[in-house]
Amino acid sequence: IEKMLDEFREKYEVIAGFYEKDSTFRSRTQGVLKVPTDVAKAAGIVGPNARASGWKFDVRLSRYFAYEDVHFKPVVLEDGDIYARTMVRVKEVFESIRMAQEGLSLLKEGEPIAVKSPRNTPEGREAVFRTEAPRGELFYYVRGSGKPNPARMKVRTPTLATLRAAPVVLPGQEYQDVPAFVISIDPCICCTER
Repeated sequence: IEKMLDEFREKYEVIAGFYEKDSTFRSRTQGVLKVPTDVAKAAGIVGPNARASGWKFDVRLSRYFAYEDVHFKPVVLEDGDIYARTMVRVKEVFESIRMAQEGLSLLKEGEPIAVKSPRNTPEGREAVFRTEAPRGELFYYVRGSGKPNPARMKVRTPTLATLRAAPVVLPGQEYQDVPAFVISIDPCICCTER
């Protein structure tokens, strides 16, 4: 795995170089459809889109699970434009490779860890869980029923949170920039169908 990560990093540096240096890409994305920090916060944008607008919001900073042991530095850019949203994702790949390498170095020899899960959801009990998914904060709420299926479950996906900025950012913009905006926020189409 360590060798594969090294090889991947080497190949990815070439791809990242395209995004950093290509003048056509830069001219088409820099300064285009900016989402200022205050708009990102007010709309509740999460993940790479929030960090591209200068908001250092990342659930991993709460140090849950293995993030307690692995050093993590979120990639934050200030411009809030299509270029910044792209570059946050490009740079996060390098941070992910580094974290994977660090995590591998912390693994100990031994048997796999098996966690026993209950068969039924405890009746009347509630749980809330947040995690940092690739597109940002993924939020779960569950209320138990005493049966295998919960009485209630709510999931808030990162795409739903991020799309709240569109009505603020898109009015008055050039029509030709809209597809680039949509691509730059990296929406999960399945998550938007609600």
